[in-house]
Amino acid sequence: FLVVGIAMLTLAASAAADTALGSRLEDSYETTFGGIAGITVYQEAATGEALSAPSSGTITSWRVRSGDLNAVYELRVLRPSGGEFTAVGTSAPQTVPDSEGKVRGPFAVSMSVNKGDRVALYVVKGGGAPINTTAAPMADEMNYVQDPFADGTTKKPALPPPLGGNQELLLQANFKPGPPVNTASPTVSGEARAGSTLTASEGSWENAASFTFQWVRCAGAACSAIPGATSQTYTPTTADEGQQLRVDVTATGEGGKATASSALTDGVKPAPPAAPTSTGPPVLSGEPRETETLSGTNGNWAGSPTQFQYQWLRCGSATGTNCAPVSGATSSFYKLVHADAGSTMRLLVTATNT
Repeated sequence: FLVVGIAMLTLAASAAADTALGSRLEDSYETTFGGIAGITVYQEAATGEALSAPSSGTITSWRVRSGDLNAVYELRVLRPSGGEFTAVGTSAPQTVPDSEGKVRGPFAVSMSVNKGDRVALYVVKGGGAPINTTAAPMADEMNYVQDPFADGTTKKPALPPPLGGNQELLLQANFKPGPPVNTASPTVSGEARAGSTLTASEGSWENAASFTFQWVRCAGAACSAIPGATSQTYTPTTADEGQQLRVDVTATGEGGKATASSALTDGVKPAPPAAPTSTGPPVLSGEPRETETLSGTNGNWAGSPTQFQYQWLRCGSATGTNCAPVSGATSSFYKLVHADAGSTMRLLVTATNT
């Protein structure tokens, strides 16, 4: 069928709570490196731990702990592409006094992130000195790699040789997942005809865990939900004839809900007529003798047949059982031949309509 129209997207407000993006320091890299002005310090995840955003959403606040006096930091969002990272967001600068052993913040921000983005500290002023400690690594403390990283440029992070085994620099970022995002519109497959089943696909989504469906009937610009039509399939009825259909798919995820619509189907066609049914058998006439011609009627039918097909049968009993088709005998009349001697003849009529 032909599909027309424009896909629509409706977002619902996010209701999810903030999640801290943090990690334990990885044993083999229990060292972070003091930066200098113009340095971005990148996070390095421990094995099996993810420090990147788990889905698209928003960084709502961040905290930092450093041993540097009056250092100035900015939070940055780094986006991977082709094995490299590009700075796509930078917060307002924050001055952190000598705060060894203390967490400074939270600093409120609203920074959009995509799934897989990383967070990092940019050293605006000072040395970004890590904290010397002999204590065991704390939860949510991150290991970092430093590299020059000017805003808007792209560079592949590299891990320099360790400078020590007990230095820590803390960054915590609070993350609120966004609502589901539709990246490919829902679709409808099948013929838009009364009595013929249509099937919906939810399309492609980010941040979605489950889906619900609602079929909608449209007459021009006026559309209304079809009561009870909430499964992934729908069979149009006579009430849908001449109207177009679409499916609305609502995705639910940690960050809320969103609804996207398929394109409209073609106008729903009427159901095809029922197949013909016999109300009286064909009638044969003619003398059953070799070289004589037998002829048969179509019989009586309901369902307004428009076409008939014929097949003569040669049967091995007087009661018309043990029958086999006569090769080439496919018209309403048949001239008997020597091979028919002693057989009973029958005519099979098949009726069709449109």
